[in-house]
Amino acid sequence: MSSNPAADARDRDVTLHAFYYGWYMNPDTDGQWAHWNHHVLSPDGSADTTRDPYPGGDDIGANYFPSLGAYSSSDTAIMQAHAEMLVAAGVDNVVLSWWGADAPDADAARRFVDVLHEYELSFSIHVEPAYDDIEQFDGLLRDLDAEFGKHPALFRVGGLPMYFVYDSYRLGPDAWQRLLGADGPDSLRGSSRDGLFIGLWVEEQAGADLVAGGFDGFYTYFAVDGFVYGSTLSNWPAMDAFAERQQLLFVPSVGPGYRDDRIRPWNSKNTRDREEGRYFDRMFTAAIETGAGHIAITSFNEWHEGTQIEPAVAKTIDGFTYHDYAPLPEDFFIKRTRFWKTVLETRDDE
Repeated sequence: MSSNPAADARDRDVTLHAFYYGWYMNPDTDGQWAHWNHHVLSPDGSADTTRDPYPGGDDIGANYFPSLGAYSSSDTAIMQAHAEMLVAAGVDNVVLSWWGADAPDADAARRFVDVLHEYELSFSIHVEPAYDDIEQFDGLLRDLDAEFGKHPALFRVGGLPMYFVYDSYRLGPDAWQRLLGADGPDSLRGSSRDGLFIGLWVEEQAGADLVAGGFDGFYTYFAVDGFVYGSTLSNWPAMDAFAERQQLLFVPSVGPGYRDDRIRPWNSKNTRDREEGRYFDRMFTAAIETGAGHIAITSFNEWHEGTQIEPAVAKTIDGFTYHDYAPLPEDFFIKRTRFWKTVLETRDDE
């Protein structure tokens, strides 16, 4: 194993990651609705108590409606259908949202990784901000090591699992250095909890903070070009050059569009139309031009923010017509992801 796991990651074959959300529930499978019955949100992220949440069923907290309906992530048939779609899209590694071992969606994740293994897909963990300090983050890692550390489908580079750390800026570099630094007082390097830790690059100074914190690389997550420094396509060449100088892994994140004004009616400024696939193409082109070997899809099924590549169906309910991919077919973005995966593989063969 190399002494620099980020270098191992940069040198391996092209890898296409996809962020996946297993938090959906319905009464038939789970006895209740979850997430399809999303609250309308205030600008501070809290629920807008002046408005009723969406009820679920045909009326969901999303601008698009899934072709599989308001499904349960715990439904084995849904897990298998999703795995088939991920394979068809050319995805290599499924990055699972994780809020902790006791979170409502944890059991679905535990079962889904077995399904992914059956379909010869790997998985990583997207560590959500279910921590307030570095001790709590370390506790999450201990749970994850116990839950998944020996799973045969766990994605590894140089023997180490990869962790995407969402909102990593919530803790400062000094806190991260304690755990991720080789000489940190609580360093996990060399322990069973060690990994390839990929922090979120948001604002311009984030690169220096991630280096100081001991991260092994960074990703951009947001599917909105221009939303923040890290998600702005014109900044990606400089970010990739920074990663190369620092021997870090850069994982640009691409999405098919963004639309969330059903749950954030004040956020239309961040809407990015799908433009019949052209927006997706521009993001992929920008990612490929950096030379990045790892690219992440935001997302497979984050329906609330309208970034999903999962098939959507045309649907009208009382008072609202959902967006869809017309005139494109329902599965266009699955197939277009496969197209770009082929482009990536061809680039690497040259």
